[in-house]
Amino acid sequence: MSEFKYKKLFTPIKIGNLVLKNRIIAAPASILWIARDGSLTPETIAFYEQAAMGGAAVVTYGETIVHEATGKSHDRQTCIDDPQSLVSLSQYARAIHRHGAFASAELSHGGKFGGLSSLSGTQKVGRVAYGPSHEITPEGEVFEMPRELILEIIEAFGKGAATLKRIGYDMCMVHAGHGWLFSQFLSPKSNRRTDEFGGSFENRARLLVMALESIRRHAGADFPIEVRISGDEFADGGMTLEDSKRLVKLIADKCDLINVSAGRHEGIDLFIRTHPTSYLPPGPNVYLAEEIRKEARVPI
Repeated sequence: MSEFKYKKLFTPIKIGNLVLKNRIIAAPASILWIARDGSLTPETIAFYEQAAMGGAAVVTYGETIVHEATGKSHDRQTCIDDPQSLVSLSQYARAIHRHGAFASAELSHGGKFGGLSSLSGTQKVGRVAYGPSHEITPEGEVFEMPRELILEIIEAFGKGAATLKRIGYDMCMVHAGHGWLFSQFLSPKSNRRTDEFGGSFENRARLLVMALESIRRHAGADFPIEVRISGDEFADGGMTLEDSKRLVKLIADKCDLINVSAGRHEGIDLFIRTHPTSYLPPGPNVYLAEEIRKEARVPI
């Protein structure tokens, strides 16, 4: 038998205050088995529980929306600010813990797609689409997000993380990639603001930085934060690998783990880099993590 290639895969690693039993983390997956009110069904919980049974050190629940009023990108999403969701979310955490794994959830906001149809959603009746800047799209009009709403959403990320901690979760992931809220603000293509949340790269990253600070303030230093980014969006005017390297330097002291993905959700040509098919070479996005790792002071 040839020597095992990944020698550290099954060795422990410390992430924040947690000691993971191995280096395997089950990434968040969007499945449409949840109830219309956002509650997790037994089938949903069983789907994720299998990853814990299989030996993953952390299992991450997907698409947990922090601000129900503006953030749902499609109908089958769980909202952490809706008390109806909390019972099933806590049942999920207990199911993951039964198999010696840590429970995490992906805190997210759809940005302008909270009011528009998207690749994975439907048109929202009576919803206003708020993005970084005003724009007219084929799906409808997008309004510039008011500063008061920005601050409210920043607070919602902190409160959402604190709620996860209270109901039994061990850590959280902040979704800052794939064309959702934070990447809309990060991209100069979609962010044409002239206030403190637009213009320079630091200003465009301010929303993410403040949200991470809000999570630390609400959930405490003993609740690890993972941040998912697109190492390269592969879109004209979108985030590039060099941009992501700059971003990592800004957030490295505000999180405990960085998850490097790729692409955006808005088009199939980009989506297949986010979810590589068997028609692409194995590990087509790994080089992005390798390059970003050179800039980071936290695990990748």
